[in-house]
Amino acid sequence: MTEPEADRVLARLAAAPVRRAVAAGAVILPGALLIFLALERIGRSVPAALLLAGLGVALVLLGRFVWQRSGGTLMLTREALIGPDGTPLCRIEDIAAVETGVLAFKPSGGFLLRLRQPMPFGWAPGLWWRVGRRLGVGGAVARHQAKAMAELITIILNERKG
Repeated sequence: MTEPEADRVLARLAAAPVRRAVAAGAVILPGALLIFLALERIGRSVPAALLLAGLGVALVLLGRFVWQRSGGTLMLTREALIGPDGTPLCRIEDIAAVETGVLAFKPSGGFLLRLRQPMPFGWAPGLWWRVGRRLGVGGAVARHQAKAMAELITIILNERKG
């Protein structure tokens, strides 16, 4: 039995393991250094040490969040771009344009989808973000996979217009 054409996954996009580790490490390492600095300064100034420790813990927790959220996979079907948890990030019919140019405000190695109507804020570091009418895809993903997904979306949009 074959799956319906609309539900078939055309492309998958996941964070590259090395980029994912670098992204999380770039946040965790400064946090760990701030905690170490706080422990060193505890005798000199308790308020300063508490501030440094608090910032350090916040960065370590943010790094953990980056690691957890960047572990998912985005899937593209003919009907929607689907997030790691299975919820649609946007429907194909809601996409007004795909921007991949150098001057586009997009994630590193990714692309930007301009939507026809505003959608609620959402964010999975290294994979996607959504603010208003913009949905950025990319960050810690492989550039060639993101480019292929952007081209597929463009093809689907052109088929629907034509």
